[in-house]
Order: sequence, then structure tokens, then C-alpha cells
Amino acid sequence: MTNESIGFRNIDFGYASAQTEARENPSLLTEGYLDVHDLSERLAKGREWLVLGYKGSGKSAIAERLRLIHENDPLMFVDIVNIEDFEYVKFSNIVRNNEALETNLPTAWSWILYSYLLKSFFNDQSISIDSTEEYNQIKSSFAEMGLLSAPDLNSMVRISSESSFKLSIPKFAEKKWAQKSEAEKIDIRWFMYNLRPYIAKIRSQSTHLMAIDGLDDILSNSNEQYASIGALIFESHRINEFLKKNSVPAKIIVLCRTDIFQLLGGANKNKIRQDYSIDLDWNSNPKFPARSQLVKIGNLRAKLSLRKNVDVVRDFLPRRIEGRNSLKLMLDMTRHTPRDYLQILSYIQKSTESKSTQVSEMRNGLREYSSKYFLPEIHDELDGYVSLDGIRGITSSIEQIGKRDFSYEDLQNSAKEIGWNVADVELDNILRVLYECSAIGNVRVHKNSGKRYLSYKYRNRSSSYKKNEAIILHRGLWRAFNVQWEPFGSEIDPDVTSDEG
Repeated sequence: MTNESIGFRNIDFGYASAQTEARENPSLLTEGYLDVHDLSERLAKGREWLVLGYKGSGKSAIAERLRLIHENDPLMFVDIVNIEDFEYVKFSNIVRNNEALETNLPTAWSWILYSYLLKSFFNDQSISIDSTEEYNQIKSSFAEMGLLSAPDLNSMVRISSESSFKLSIPKFAEKKWAQKSEAEKIDIRWFMYNLRPYIAKIRSQSTHLMAIDGLDDILSNSNEQYASIGALIFESHRINEFLKKNSVPAKIIVLCRTDIFQLLGGANKNKIRQDYSIDLDWNSNPKFPARSQLVKIGNLRAKLSLRKNVDVVRDFLPRRIEGRNSLKLMLDMTRHTPRDYLQILSYIQKSTESKSTQVSEMRNGLREYSSKYFLPEIHDELDGYVSLDGIRGITSSIEQIGKRDFSYEDLQNSAKEIGWNVADVELDNILRVLYECSAIGNVRVHKNSGKRYLSYKYRNRSSSYKKNEAIILHRGLWRAFNVQWEPFGSEIDPDVTSDEG
């Protein structure tokens, strides 16, 4: 292959899934990852343990990168625990008593998280502790309970929730623990109360990191599920504080969608967010598209593939398309997340037949991105919040309207036309969810000037859907719904994408 033939088609922009990327081309995460704020270092050694970000912002990529960069380090144990298939019904049965669910869930998480950390410690040859004999007896107890042979966290939940499950008390503790807790019922809460002092004495040359991922994939409208996720976060906080206070070389890292976190209860939620979280926000000033960190990610991955510095948009794509700056148009078709931006480059690349992309090829790539990636991505975001019938109904209703901006009444009339019998309450909920994932925005009127602006969640995280304001589709959906591409009327500036203008 000659240098003249090497170009846009030869760049590996990666995959939609960080897990696939880590498996198929791990260098994209080790060398082609833009770690702007030393996130990997902060998670490994700093106080932060909670990673918040909207879907596609790169939460899983952080965890996978952390695992990859330390996979050959004998002093760093990094384990990614994916709970996408988490069995919430069985989990709630771990603690068997008549107390409220809110009381039992933290205990259940404490049991599972400490058990998982102990399993990691038991594989560490550099562990030191006051009594090796007692430590080995604790290990034998967990083996007898079947928890050491459990291949994943879900298996631990399944074993612990079975009616036949019995606690195995270490031999040295049979009398010692009983004397300390004569009035206590011998259950999981009692077991953990007596075990924690031994965990506090664990020392090692190594560091143990447990990254919990998969919260994006388990969401449903179940209150029990939200309560369990909330308990996971607050118990992770308590355990991390315990580990740090006692100098135990371990940390639990939780990767959580921002929108899920905001829906959780808890009086100390904001304190945890302020002191211990990392917020993934890739939004940038729309007036200066070239300064976007997303552009740097694309260029970094291009450099990794081509072995030279390039500017992807300037060197390989048309400067203008549809009468607009190409880069600005591409960014406006994303929600300013790495996944959206890298996918739009990938779809343009699939339509490109030579070293550089022609206008017609870019136009086709944008259409494919809109219909094959962006719309299905929005459907995935609705899953768990909206029923399958609701997803089909809202999609067909918007398609029936055929316009990028419309009113609530337009949507109601369209639903009637297609025979979708949706109640106002359900329709309101669907539109709020669509706004939260930036599939739609609102057209807002400035109080002083009277000028109209576009408001999207990804531009202004504190904004919310307003029923009495006009609705506008995100630009990434226009081609999927085959709406008009002509510029807006004089009342609305097509380049304004935030409340502030």
C-alpha cells in the first residue's frame, strides 16, 4: 500500500462498545484514549471513586483502560464487575428478616462487596496480616460457603440468596464471636460486624480495585431497582471510607449514568458527588467547534492508525456541506459524547471509497449514521423508562409529522392519526425522557429580547422539558425521520443550540 493510498479509510475509530474495543483493539484505549484530567490515575490513587456520565460519555472506556494499563502490573489487581444481568429479586432475599427493604439492601451490598474484595485478597500473594492461621480459616469459610468458586458477582448473589445457604463461621471465631455477640442473631449482618475488624488489618504491597459497571443496562421502572442502585452507591461510599481509614489497599469504583444518579434518593447524595465523583462532560462552546475535545479524540485515533499527526476533518473531509461548516454540522449531529462523534466518523468512513471523502459520500454517511446509529441509540435510551409500545408509538408519531419542530398538540394529533391511544400522562413522561437523553429540545423565547433559542439537555444540564414550548428534534435524528434540511426561518437561528445563545 503506497503512502498516496493511505487516508481516511485506514483509520480505526473504534467500536460502539468499550468491551469490544478492549478485546479487538486494546491500543485504542491504552494509546488512543484522551485522558484529559488524568482520570485513570485519580481512580487508581486518588479519593474519587464514582464516575458519572450520560450514555456514551466513556464510563466503560475508563474502566477498561484502567484494567488494560495495569494488566501486567503484579501490584495492581483491577477487576471489572459487570452487573448488566443483575438479579434484583434474588438480591433482595440475601438478608432474611422482616425489616424494611431500605434497611436490608445496604447489608446485602455490604455482604456481596466485602465478599468480592476478599476473593481478590485471597489471590494476592503479598498479603500480610496479624494471624495467618486466622486469615486462612476465613478463606476456608468463604470457600465452604461456595463464594470463592463463584465466577462473578451474580453467582455470589445467587448462592447467598438460596434458602439452603448457611454461614460458615471460621473455627477460631466459633466461641470468640459468640461471646462478643451473645444477644445477636447469627445472620449476615452479625457475620459482617465480626468480620470487619479482620478486614481492617489486611495489608498488601498491591492495590485492589473493583470497578462496578453495567448500570446502563439494567434500568427498569422498578422502585426496588432504584432503591438497590442507591444502596449500592451509599454502601460503596461507606466501605471506601472504612478501607481508607484503616489503610486497607482497596477501593470500589462505581460507574453510573448521571440521569440515574439524579433520580436516586438520599440526603448525602450531593456530598458524595461533590467530594468523590468524576463528571464526564465533553460539551464545548459551539462557536468554536475546532476546540472540542471530541475533535482531539478523533485526531488521536487517526494518529494511532496512520502513525502521523493529522487533522481528520481538515485533511480528509469536505470543508462545507449543506451550506454549513462540516465540523460544526457533525458536532451538532451528536450529543457531544465520544461515542456519538466516533460513530459519525465511522459512518462517513464506510461511505468513503477513496483517500478522502466527497460531499456526496459524506451526505450518505450522515444519513446512515442518523438512521442506523443515532435513532437506535435513542431507542436504547428509552428502554427501561418507556414500554416497547410507547417507543413504537412515539417513533411513528414523529415520523408522521414530518417536521423537525412541532407542538405538543401536533404530536397528540399525529398519535390519533396512526391509532396510538396514548394518555397525556404517558406522553408527557415519554417526552421528558426524550428531553433527558437530548433526543428532543425546546424552542425557547428570551424574556427580554423576544428572540427564540434552542435548548437541549446536553448543552444545559440544569434545563428541563417544558410542555408549553415548541419541540424540536435533535439534528442527529433529522435524516432518520426524513425531515426537511432547509435552514430555519428568520425567527430561529440554526446555529444557536443553548438557552444562552
